[in-house]
Amino acid sequence: MFRILPGESIAEVQDRVRSVVAEQRVEVKRLTRTLSEPAPLSSTSGPGYQLLRSAIRKQFPDAVITPGIMNGASDARHFQSIADAVYHFAPFLLDKRDFKRLHGTDERIAVEDLARSVQCYRMLVRDGSH
Repeated sequence: MFRILPGESIAEVQDRVRSVVAEQRVEVKRLTRTLSEPAPLSSTSGPGYQLLRSAIRKQFPDAVITPGIMNGASDARHFQSIADAVYHFAPFLLDKRDFKRLHGTDERIAVEDLARSVQCYRMLVRDGSH
């Protein structure tokens, strides 16, 4: 399995793998599982990012806000054809112990973080509707 970077394609990854294993006489096949090309990078200067930045700043004033790449496929890929930009965002405070629980045993967030995240999403909806 591969995580394909923005700007690369499934075909390019397949070609690279074939070139690496060519002398080994290994057959490379594409699995029939759901595959999608990597999402294009979304702008950090557009109104959607600025709205998100504002909501984060209000709820998490000490946070360092920086763009990143989501390490996995999400439902956001279904919106790429109808949206100028797609941002992945989860307004939760996590510590080292929380990372071990993500999608695993004892996955949870603190009640205070849930309330803060609801407020953050409310701000996004309210401020984005103006």
